[in-house]
Amino acid sequence: MKAVRSILMNTYFGKLFRKDKFVFCIVFLFFLFSVVANAIRLETTPFFLWNLYAERYYPADDYSMYEIRYNNKILNFKHSWKQPQQILLMDPLLNYISVRHDHQPDYWHRYLEDHWAPMHPGFKSWIPNLSNQQAQYDAFPAWYVNYLSSIVNEPITDLAVLKKKLHYEKDGRIIEIASDTIRLIR
Repeated sequence: MKAVRSILMNTYFGKLFRKDKFVFCIVFLFFLFSVVANAIRLETTPFFLWNLYAERYYPADDYSMYEIRYNNKILNFKHSWKQPQQILLMDPLLNYISVRHDHQPDYWHRYLEDHWAPMHPGFKSWIPNLSNQQAQYDAFPAWYVNYLSSIVNEPITDLAVLKKKLHYEKDGRIIEIASDTIRLIR
């Protein structure tokens, strides 16, 4: 029993307990709440979803990807520390294409109205401020050109977004099945 106690006292929680019992209680309660919330799949806010990356991806016959071409160049991020810029270039663009080109509903807006607002009715009036409206979609092309221009450090004269359909062969080769221009911003 002494061996177990000695091991526990050398852990982070054991050291924190000896150093500051009040902070230990706060950290331990937060940790305990996080574990319990995760176990019962409780979504505590609209911005933090426990199962955000929990869905399994099944192999598909064909895959879609988007290619951004500007000034007759292909946007290509080499592996670098520019991941936040890459996310800000792709995520809003994919949302814009989904809503404007594919005429899909804004899934974030739908989530807020259908799931979050019933649990938090006092904040229902905030939903238009938390999701994109018509004005934001109208302003998106100009914003996107300006943002891309700041990333590549040159003025953008033309911009094309291509949706490519790809197929992976068993030997690892990639075959392009189709390529369609989704949106041309000039």
